[in-house]
Amino acid sequence: ANVAGGFVDVRSVPKVVTQPLPVSLEELFRGCLKRVELTCFAHAHPGIAVPIKRTFDIRVRRGWKEGVKIIFAEPGMAQEVRFVVYQLPHPLFTRRGDDLWCSCELTSEQARD
Repeated sequence: ANVAGGFVDVRSVPKVVTQPLPVSLEELFRGCLKRVELTCFAHAHPGIAVPIKRTFDIRVRRGWKEGVKIIFAEPGMAQEVRFVVYQLPHPLFTRRGDDLWCSCELTSEQARD
């Protein structure tokens, strides 16, 4: 329920916010820093939360795979924020475990060479 000034009853705020973190195959190979801005809730007073814009710096480590979760649970925040790595499609390669696959069409002459 809304309270004056954009404040909300902390009981109405979801305990966990989950956001996809889109990452390219190259970024997963090399590692990178992703900066994500998100509106989430912080405690203003006991029982009251206020929406705030936060910037999260996420260091994507080399070799991470789709599904890796990065969790921010900090004092003063009314919510736990979870980012889940989502691998963006690559135009040539697909990832199968730790292997990269590439499909291409060859003529029978090219296959013999």
